[in-house]
Amino acid sequence: MKREQQNTFHQQLKIIFKGYRHLTKKLNRQLAQLGFRLEDSKTHYKIYYGEDHRHAVVISKTSSDYRAGLNICRQLYTLVPAHQ
Repeated sequence: MKREQQNTFHQQLKIIFKGYRHLTKKLNRQLAQLGFRLEDSKTHYKIYYGEDHRHAVVISKTSSDYRAGLNICRQLYTLVPAHQ
């Protein structure tokens, strides 16, 4: 990805996860548009990028930390191979 596309992608992730407390249908749909897949378990979600299931980001269903959204954003940003 070009530098400009990377910045746009990162900004989109920040906007999506700003103020994250729990996963909504809108948030799920926005993640799908960016190429992420979500897997539901009892207390957590696993987020994969594309068809690769070797690496995942695990997030809580109900977050109590005010910075959780930004932390998730950073983890997802490093999950995408083009950004590494």
